[in-house]
Amino acid sequence: MTADICLGELERCMRKSVAASFVFLSSQRYGWRALPRVVSHVEMEALLKKIDSYQGEEEKEAKTTIQQWYVKNENVIPPIYILQSIPQMEIKTNVKYNKFWDDSRSGKPGAQSVMQKTIWKAVRESGGELSSDTWMISVTEREVLKGLLKLKGGIKLSCLCMMRTLVGLEEAVENEEKEISEAKDKDERNMLYSKQLARVYGCPIEEDQKLLTELRDRVKEFIPKSSFREYAIPWKSEGLSLESDLDYVRQFSSDLIAEVEARIQAGLERRRKLDDLEKEVYHHVLFAHNRSKNFYGREALKEKVKLEIFRSLEKEGSNVVVVYGNSGSGKTSLMCSAASDVYRYAGDEALVMIRMCGTSVLSSNAKDLMKSIIDQVWRATDDELGPIPKCKTFESTVKAFHNMLETIPDEGRPVLIFIDSLDQLNDQDDGRSQPWKWLPMKTKSNLAIIVSTLPNDSNYQILGTLRSGIERLVQK
Repeated sequence: MTADICLGELERCMRKSVAASFVFLSSQRYGWRALPRVVSHVEMEALLKKIDSYQGEEEKEAKTTIQQWYVKNENVIPPIYILQSIPQMEIKTNVKYNKFWDDSRSGKPGAQSVMQKTIWKAVRESGGELSSDTWMISVTEREVLKGLLKLKGGIKLSCLCMMRTLVGLEEAVENEEKEISEAKDKDERNMLYSKQLARVYGCPIEEDQKLLTELRDRVKEFIPKSSFREYAIPWKSEGLSLESDLDYVRQFSSDLIAEVEARIQAGLERRRKLDDLEKEVYHHVLFAHNRSKNFYGREALKEKVKLEIFRSLEKEGSNVVVVYGNSGSGKTSLMCSAASDVYRYAGDEALVMIRMCGTSVLSSNAKDLMKSIIDQVWRATDDELGPIPKCKTFESTVKAFHNMLETIPDEGRPVLIFIDSLDQLNDQDDGRSQPWKWLPMKTKSNLAIIVSTLPNDSNYQILGTLRSGIERLVQK
C-alpha cells in the first residue's frame, strides 16, 4: 500500500509541478523489492501454472501461501489479484505463514520470503513469459519506470539525476560476505553483521547489484547530460560521516539546491512569458474546454466518432475522419467534446491537438495552421524528430507538414489532430477550396486527423473534395 501511495504522489507531482517533477538520487543500494499489491489475472495464473511444474515441497508451500495472500477480485473487468493487508492476515490462525516479515529471533521466514523465493525462480526460468517488471524489480525502479522514463517532453526541465559511486565498495561487500560465511557459529555471525558497514551501503545480493547497474545505465542513456550529476568517493571502512566527507556533502547539497532552484525559476519564467505557439495552443484548448463542458447528450454520435478515430489509428491508409453538418448543428461542440474524451481516455500516452479554424490569426489560413501544428509536435516531442524545418512558402510548409506526419514513429506515442471548421479558413493559397493540396488524404498508422466542415458549401465544395479521397465520413 505504501508503494502505491508513493507512485500516486509521483503521478500527481508530474502532472502539477511547475518544473522539476522527478529527482533521482542513486547510490549503490538497489532498494526494497516489494511484492506487487495488484496483479493481473493473466499474470497470476501464468505464475501459478509455472509453479505447478515444480515437484518440490518448497514450491508447493509457496503456491499455497500465494493463494492465501493474493485474493482474486472478479468485481472488475478484467479480474485482478490483490495482496491482502498484513493486519488482516496476521489474525488468521489457519494460515501457516500469516506473518509477512521474517522473524529474526526464531529464524522463521515470513510470507514475503516464502513467496518471493519461488516467484523469482519461476520468473527467471519462464523464458520471458512472466513479467520481471511485475515481480522482480524494486520500488525505486518502479518509480523510475513510472516517472522518469515516462516523461515525454521537456525532460531537461522536468528531471534531475544525481548518482554517487563509492569506489571500492563492491570489493568491501564481498570481503564482508566472505567473513560472515566463514563464521564459526550464529553468535559470531551476528557479531559480524552488527560491525560491518559495507553491506549497509551496497548490495550484498549479486542479483540486486546487476539490476541496479542496469537501472543506472538506462537512466544515464535516457536523460540529457545537463540533467545529470555524478560523484565518486573512495570507500572507507568507517563509512560516510559529516566530519570526514564534509566537502562532498557541501558540494552535493549545493548542486542539488542550485539545480532544483534553476528548474523552478525556468518553469516560472515559461509560465509568465508565453511565446506565440503557447498562446495559440492555450487559445484553442480553452476554446475547446468551454465548448465541451456544457455538451450533453448525443452519446451515440460521440461514440461513433470516437470509434472511427480509434479505428483510424490501427492501420495505414485513409486515417482522416470527417465530421460534417449544417451551421448551428453542433459540429464544433462535438469536435471539442470528442477531443476532450480522447485526451481523458489516452492521457499522456497520446498527443492530442486541436485547432478551431478562423478563431485566431494563426488558424485563419492553411499555411499558418500547418506551421503551428508542426511547431507543437516538435515542442511536444522535445525535438526528437530532428531540427525543426523552415517554412517560408506554402509549398515548403506543406512538404514539412507531410514529412512530419511521416516521421512520427509507428510504435510510439499516438498523435491525434482535430481541425474544426475547415470552411472558416480563408482561401489564401487555395487552402479552403482545395484542401487536398495540404491535408494528407492518407496517413500512417498511429496517426489520425479529424476535421469538420459544412455539407453544402456553395462556394468551395470542401466536403465533395474530401469525399473523393477519404473513406470515413461521419454525418452530424
